[in-house]
Amino acid sequence: MIRLLGVLALVCLLLNVWSVVQVTDMRHMKRQVQVNQQAITQGLRYSQINNQLIKSLANLAAQTDDKEVRDLLAAEGVTFSVNTPENIGGSSGG
Repeated sequence: MIRLLGVLALVCLLLNVWSVVQVTDMRHMKRQVQVNQQAITQGLRYSQINNQLIKSLANLAAQTDDKEVRDLLAAEGVTFSVNTPENIGGSSGG
């Protein structure tokens, strides 16, 4: 009977240790998920800023006909066209 109680006590102890390890692992995983979520959120913010910067540079290059800015954007894969009054009004005469 005493051996059975000893075995049960050992099993309880092992289960307790296993439970503590699992809780610690879950906390670590939760922290890692939070860090990853922060990185994703920050990346989205940077993406929005990047898009605004590209639009501003494209507008600047279009308004001032700045070849250097246009070439810089083109080197990064950004192309745009300037809408002239002829392009905006469509076909005339007709």
